[in-house]
Amino acid sequence: MADRGRAGRVEVEVEGGWIGASVDDAGDVGTFGGYTVAVDGRPSNLRALTAEQAARGSGAQTVSEVLCAIFGEIGVEQGLSRIEGSVALIVWDAAKRELWAIRDRVGARPMFWRQGPDGVAAGSAPEAVGSGPVDVLAMDRLSRVGLLPPPCSVIEGVRRVPAGCLVRIGAAAAPSRWWDTPATVPGSGGSLARWVQSLEYSARMCVRHAAAAAQAVWVEDAPGLAVLAAAEHPVTGRLPALVIDVAGRERIPDPEGAASVRRVALGPDHLDEALDDLAGLDEPVVDPDALLWWAIGRAAAQEDFAGVMTGRGSEAWLEPATPRFLLRAIRLRPGAADATPRCPEVDAILSAAPTTPPGAGWLQRRLTVPDRTLRTADLVGASAGVSFVAPLCDPRLVQFGCTVPLGHHRGIAPRLWAAMGARSAGPVRATVPLAAWLAGPCAGLLEGVPERLTRFVEPSSLGRWPPRLEGSEAVAERVFGLLVLERWLRGRS
Repeated sequence: MADRGRAGRVEVEVEGGWIGASVDDAGDVGTFGGYTVAVDGRPSNLRALTAEQAARGSGAQTVSEVLCAIFGEIGVEQGLSRIEGSVALIVWDAAKRELWAIRDRVGARPMFWRQGPDGVAAGSAPEAVGSGPVDVLAMDRLSRVGLLPPPCSVIEGVRRVPAGCLVRIGAAAAPSRWWDTPATVPGSGGSLARWVQSLEYSARMCVRHAAAAAQAVWVEDAPGLAVLAAAEHPVTGRLPALVIDVAGRERIPDPEGAASVRRVALGPDHLDEALDDLAGLDEPVVDPDALLWWAIGRAAAQEDFAGVMTGRGSEAWLEPATPRFLLRAIRLRPGAADATPRCPEVDAILSAAPTTPPGAGWLQRRLTVPDRTLRTADLVGASAGVSFVAPLCDPRLVQFGCTVPLGHHRGIAPRLWAAMGARSAGPVRATVPLAAWLAGPCAGLLEGVPERLTRFVEPSSLGRWPPRLEGSEAVAERVFGLLVLERWLRGRS
């Protein structure tokens, strides 16, 4: 599975191959009742599932054995409906000689697979399923669009399993969906207050559950949510807070109600170090929020926090898409005059998007929630040994929230925070002033970038270089993405 563990590598021989993982606990890989399971992550309802197996006297004890027992009782696909939380699974059915590669509902954990003449490999990191050359077309797509939706991956021949999907590998192999959210129908859809009341209860439960698994609150642009979570921790009652002070941005005040507050400085002198660390990840992360994830992940690791709760990006499924995003995404449309390679799965998503303006929100959720914010958090957090918990990306809340009519999305988030008792965050937001940094103290990082990228990116897509950064955060975000790509590729050349 992923190279995120601390307990070393575990391998289990199966007929025709083996299943191996770097895991936190040896019980993450095991065989029980004719099934072998490797799991990346922990089911959030593991305690209930384990107690159920104990009551039945099955003898299953470790996480892998409990999952094997469930699959043995009701089958893999039915068994998945019993598992909650962010987990990626590889399952071997010895009786049917089938391998299952499974990604969790909202895509917080990754899964990749490759089928070749020597057999099939699956894992939760692209390099875990075999080395290979960098996929030049995928790099071009990533540089243009800013995200790499499934099934694309950075390694040639390696395919990414979409969120909520599985690959059943037997006589043939193809991804299929085992969980999905409904496509929202445009319109007003009744009373906004009714949706707020229903979402309030669901959100409170998700925040409370997330607080039980977290040891600290990341306070960046939602102090009210942090205070709410800190006051409702079911064990300690309060949580310590980590606050980012970004050079060139307004100082975020200390959150009230936190057990303690540690302030983390992030300035232009950290950018080069951050790029080096991001270049060491399994995949390139071109989202500028990676800088904030990086800063808080490093601070949390220094404080020995294993879990951090965050609100950043977690309510993206409630927000309408911006015209800028829609214009960037529309370049993927089939038949467009664009050098970006066609991807049937992505083309299908785009062609099914409603043509009315409210359809942009649906398009954004389908493309960005699983594979941008969550993937960035998982990659950066894993490298620091920290798990980021986003309570408002709980699958139950996302599935319910995606039924909210699009006409309500713009007003639902502030009403939801108010209904939950969270104080308004106000104008303070921990965004990184990349334009000022790259046009000033970090300008030297831009030297020679086009020459090193032309092998992977169409020169015309780079545009004017050096770019005109003054006052344009959108241009600066794109340049940041190119810097990450260049350094990531340099480390693999």
